[in-house]
Amino acid sequence: MLTFWEKAGLKSIDTRVIRIVTSYADFDDFWRSNVVGVGPVGKALHNMAPNMREQIRSRVHESLVTNSNGTVTYEAFAIVIKGRAPE
Repeated sequence: MLTFWEKAGLKSIDTRVIRIVTSYADFDDFWRSNVVGVGPVGKALHNMAPNMREQIRSRVHESLVTNSNGTVTYEAFAIVIKGRAPE
């Protein structure tokens, strides 16, 4: 990743990862938060035909790992890059 920014000409490049643990009460709580119509995933799901959205919901439900108490917890992250443009 650093090479990309160096090739773009940035100097004094600094990177870091921001991690956030996200938890939901159960799968339905998780799903509701993703079909609101906000952000790329939410907008895509919101604009789908109901039968297609239900197929995706079923597949996600089958593959999503839940804790023994039914909660859904995962770590989200973002990579932050800071650099100076060449003078």
